[in-house]
Amino acid sequence: GRAGDSLSIPERQQYYDALLKLDPNTIFILWKKFEEQNNEPRREGFVSIALSDKLTIGSEDIDAPVYKNISSFLADENNKIGGRIHLVQILGQATTLPSLQILLAILDSQNDPELLRETRQSITTITERDRFHEEFSPFFEGAYRKSTDDINRMTFLTALGRIGAPSGIAFLLNEALGVGQNNSKLLARYALSEARNPHAIPILVKGIRDQRADNLELIISGEALAAMGIPEATKAIIEWAKGADSDVATLVKPWLSKMRDEGSIKLVKYTLENNEPFKSDAVKKAVKEGLDFVDSH
Repeated sequence: GRAGDSLSIPERQQYYDALLKLDPNTIFILWKKFEEQNNEPRREGFVSIALSDKLTIGSEDIDAPVYKNISSFLADENNKIGGRIHLVQILGQATTLPSLQILLAILDSQNDPELLRETRQSITTITERDRFHEEFSPFFEGAYRKSTDDINRMTFLTALGRIGAPSGIAFLLNEALGVGQNNSKLLARYALSEARNPHAIPILVKGIRDQRADNLELIISGEALAAMGIPEATKAIIEWAKGADSDVATLVKPWLSKMRDEGSIKLVKYTLENNEPFKSDAVKKAVKEGLDFVDSH
């Protein structure tokens, strides 16, 4: 047919719909052909989108022909770096477990700086989606344990925080509380502040229970709950604060000062307006000061 650049909008839709009727491996073979010829960028664009969409909705595992062929293409250094980078980006858009496994394997086996940078970016893309892919968490935990590269380790820890699976959050807490002074501890603490998944809350609540104000587990878990910016996490802080001793008042104000979501602010106002009982007046005052800070900024 005519070059994709001259297709009308209905023709483009027809072309895309026709692509989606193909199996993923056929779409990949077509993508490879366009990538090698490099003369129909518009059509190649449609094929790229169709490939990532088809992988996303498919249920192929890592041994399926399409993933085997993608792995081979990426491993072959005779293929142009631009094409390999483009394929890495498609995998990042696909958000499937085999895509992630291939991306992790690239970090383990390749050394082209541009390819590695794009691979890390695609891994970040996978974890920035609306859905928390908790099934990815064990793969990041495993990759982190194996890796000795600081940039890769940071990518894996951040991914664990963003996914927020209970096992990943427990893993990060363990790292953040590790012995000695090292980068990993700071990176794990930063990664915990990226958590937004409500499933992380019970693990963090365990960390704030019955601890003295100078306890690092309490400080790190409370910081992570405060950074979540969702009412469920704020409720966990308030419920804990009600029964806490006065020595934690210095932590409560800065934590609640981070509130930005309407649900959390309403919840704290309701707690104070209803005069719900607090064990310590100093803690109750800190809650009010945190709320006042948010109201005035």
